[in-house]
Amino acid sequence: MSRIVEFAYSQSQKIGIQLGHAGRKASTFTPFIPGPPTTGANSRECGWPDNVWGTSTVSFSEGHPVPKKLTKEGITRVNQVFKDAAVRSVRAGFDVIEVHSAQVDVFEPRQQCEN
Repeated sequence: MSRIVEFAYSQSQKIGIQLGHAGRKASTFTPFIPGPPTTGANSRECGWPDNVWGTSTVSFSEGHPVPKKLTKEGITRVNQVFKDAAVRSVRAGFDVIEVHSAQVDVFEPRQQCEN
């Protein structure tokens, strides 16, 4: 990651990174790539339908994988992984770190990532 940051700086630019967890919307088609937008991507289409996790077993919509329900331990693990990724992002030199969690409610409201 630091090579990408260094390139941005060599162009006199600031750079940010978005850390995200797709939750039950994982393994879907990218909206800007043509394909069946109303279904989840299967393994033949480079999806991972057997490895979708969320806070419930309710799928994103019909045709999408049914997520495995995260346990409290799993939620704690997701929080730690995001904290670790934020630390790596700071070390790489990113100016901005955005945590995008619109599709999953695994973050403790008071949790803070520390430098």
